[in-house]
Amino acid sequence: MTKARPITDVEFRRVMDIASSTRYPTRNRLCLLLSARAGMRVGEIMGLDLGDVFDNDRAEVRDRIYLESSRVKWGHAREIHLNRSVQRAISGYLAHRGVASGPLILTQSETRYGRTGLVGLFKGLYARAGIDTSSHAGRALFITSLADKGISIRIIQKAVGHRSLAATNAYLDARPQEVAAAVGLLS
Repeated sequence: MTKARPITDVEFRRVMDIASSTRYPTRNRLCLLLSARAGMRVGEIMGLDLGDVFDNDRAEVRDRIYLESSRVKWGHAREIHLNRSVQRAISGYLAHRGVASGPLILTQSETRYGRTGLVGLFKGLYARAGIDTSSHAGRALFITSLADKGISIRIIQKAVGHRSLAATNAYLDARPQEVAAAVGLLS
């Protein structure tokens, strides 16, 4: 996979606004948030079932998702923590989708998305926002946003489910504005 062109928070807000004006705004916004605010891969998002995010016994959205090794790239189980904005987006989506068991993210015909379809959804939303990037851009934003907040690379590595620091570090290339700010510190 080619590396996603990093997007900015401004661009992310723009694509979220675009998603709000689509035929399925709650679903589309949730997909974007799972990528950019939970660090999930497209394959992980498309494989989610209702039980992964909703506790029927408590009738509430979970605060984390556990994916077994068979459901994750490279076969390494991982835990995905959900912040309040993602949890609210899940609740809003479930108000439309309902809490019947099955795939979480549903297509127009109420079936599970395939990889090609979900990648196309992401790419289409980004394109409508005038952003030329891949479906992986949200995950890249998740990683860079945590780094920008001073979060340890080890914590970021755990949050995105990378087995090596090198994989996480590959997302943290110096951006032009960072280089300019660093040089500006010199007198």
